Amino acid sequence: MTTPELIQALTGPFSAMLLAVIMLIAGAKWLGKYVPLYLNRHLDQIDKMVESHNEDREAWKNGLQTLTEQHNLLNRDISEIKTGVSEIRAKV
Repeated sequence: MTTPELIQALTGPFSAMLLAVIMLIAGAKWLGKYVPLYLNRHLDQIDKMVESHNEDREAWKNGLQTLTEQHNLLNRDISEIKTGVSEIRAKV
């Protein structure tokens, strides 16, 4: 090979394709190394969010249960008051 042919081979389409393949392989190795780390961090964050949501949901359910119990007590008190008022009206 003469010098101009060698320069043409090193700077031509073949060398561009070879460089692209090398860059693709390097990129794939980098992705293979770092993507699992980022993915595991992301999944850990999702697990923490789900755990926090479950704690919030439990607090919400407890609050709703307390509210229901208080509502039932108020309904009983109102029923007793209505009964008392009805008895008073009957006497008058």
